[in-house]
Amino acid sequence: MADDTVLFWSRNLRASMERLAIIPVAIAPTKEIITSIAPFKLFQWLAPSEPLFHQPGWYPAIYYRQVHVIIEQPLWITAKHRASYRNSRSNTEVKRLTQTCHTEIAKLLQNSSMLSTGE
Repeated sequence: MADDTVLFWSRNLRASMERLAIIPVAIAPTKEIITSIAPFKLFQWLAPSEPLFHQPGWYPAIYYRQVHVIIEQPLWITAKHRASYRNSRSNTEVKRLTQTCHTEIAKLLQNSSMLSTGE
């Protein structure tokens, strides 16, 4: 799990707000342009140890011309979530909430792709 995800959940579970919701949001592109912007080797000065930048070829860029923004029902942070977080099970609670959001967003994206292909 990425450090920024842990930090996000840690801040939210410690928030003093009584009613707190996490809202899963999916951004599904319907029209995009994929192009190359620069040779991989140009990026070596940013991250010399990154193996990707030591290969031939060009770094891709994706420009989204049209997207669907899909918002799911809120995931309410309850007293039970907060208690679980505070009772030395914080990592377990963070992982569970993160997985719940990932699952909801994956469903949103799956439903969006079905709508755009007419299935």
